[in-house]
Amino acid sequence: QVEPTTTVDTGGTGYDLADIAAGGATFADDVVVTGKTTSAQMKIDGNTDPLLRIESTNNSPFAIQVANKTHNSGNTPFTVYQGNDGVSYIGNSSVHQAMNIAVDGSIGIGTTTPISAFEVEAGLTTTGAVISLGTKETTVVANDVLGRINFYAPLEASGTDAILPGASIHALATDTFDTANNETALVFSTASSDAELGSATSGAVFERLRITSAGLVGIGETSPEKTLHAKVDGDSPAMLERTNGSNTTGLGDSLIL
Repeated sequence: QVEPTTTVDTGGTGYDLADIAAGGATFADDVVVTGKTTSAQMKIDGNTDPLLRIESTNNSPFAIQVANKTHNSGNTPFTVYQGNDGVSYIGNSSVHQAMNIAVDGSIGIGTTTPISAFEVEAGLTTTGAVISLGTKETTVVANDVLGRINFYAPLEASGTDAILPGASIHALATDTFDTANNETALVFSTASSDAELGSATSGAVFERLRITSAGLVGIGETSPEKTLHAKVDGDSPAMLERTNGSNTTGLGDSLIL
């Protein structure tokens, strides 16, 4: 829909406002649309898909650019660009690409050829690529979660517990944060079936291993007292097994603690 107050320069194509308002007008030359609607400088109303299509007819890459005329003087505008290889780029130019979307839908940041559904390439030497998860909490206290990664099967046809997280890794604050304190533990959790646990789990994940802020490792223990602290109910909690080499200890191939 072209608002009645809109002025259109059709580049000599012969179309008028009535043609454009009715739809189906194709312009081979530059078209400038100006005018103010109740919600925007220019508005396109319709019920087709796609509502707007912009394409190059000479098999060359093309871009759509968005710029602030006042604040973008001398700078490269925000750009959406598609190359001849079918890869789409988002950034401030086709050279400086913030994100790339491959033909198969894979997303690359810092790379135009992601090797998985999502890949980040960045940094050099001892830095490498960094992905950060952060909380918006302004007063962090013990047991606040700073960030979490969940693993699950959202399309599993069984539904119920089957589509809930099967494993999780999260960073857990273990004290009140202040200017000289950011004590945090890293917690690894997995889910059990009702049969394995011996009771209903409701799809919950259970903490299995924790690395404290001091570097102590707890297995089945949330407050480890030694470098490695394992605790289980029932039989012996640990077993060391040698898979090759000669037995010179006299303890056999397996040592159960």
